[in-house]
Amino acid sequence: MFSARAHLFGEWPPGERSLPGFFQALRTFTRAHRAAYRAVKEVRPSAQIGASVNDLLSLPAPGPTVGADALLCRAEHAAQDRLFRSHVIDTSDWLGLNY
Repeated sequence: MFSARAHLFGEWPPGERSLPGFFQALRTFTRAHRAAYRAVKEVRPSAQIGASVNDLLSLPAPGPTVGADALLCRAEHAAQDRLFRSHVIDTSDWLGLNY
């Protein structure tokens, strides 16, 4: 959610519309989650660690930018579903679902 709002839609800081920035933010979040999971489990193996993910439907805005908006909506869905969840599931004891 943060990476999409910040890097795809430009609504949150840094307020840019950058597909490369979006993917870089997702890679950073994924690496941070995996590193934190390993570090916490090393100190306390019984700790329950997870991630909250968003399951939302993004629809393109009608009008002259509908094509670009549709591309961004598909990218956001793919990122949430494939680029984050699938990379943290093996380092999560649970997944929270925001809807």
